[in-house]
Amino acid sequence: MNEEKLNTFKIELLQAIIACNDVEKLKQVKLLLARESMNMVREEKIAYEKDVLSEKQTQELEKRIKLLREGKAEKFSYEEVKKKN
Repeated sequence: MNEEKLNTFKIELLQAIIACNDVEKLKQVKLLLARESMNMVREEKIAYEKDVLSEKQTQELEKRIKLLREGKAEKFSYEEVKKKN
């Protein structure tokens, strides 16, 4: 999508948001945008960590993130981790 089409799309989206009176839909849009923002922060953090961590550490971290996103990683609450230590 070229820049002109992208800007037109953004304007149409803003107009649709302004015209929307459904609070639940607006909350979903807000949540979706917040998640996207969090993903960007995570990606920036990973880029930073690549500069700090060894290649082996970076590969392990990326492997674990992938498993987590796929729902294949075992998860523990803070309390569970605290009990183990």
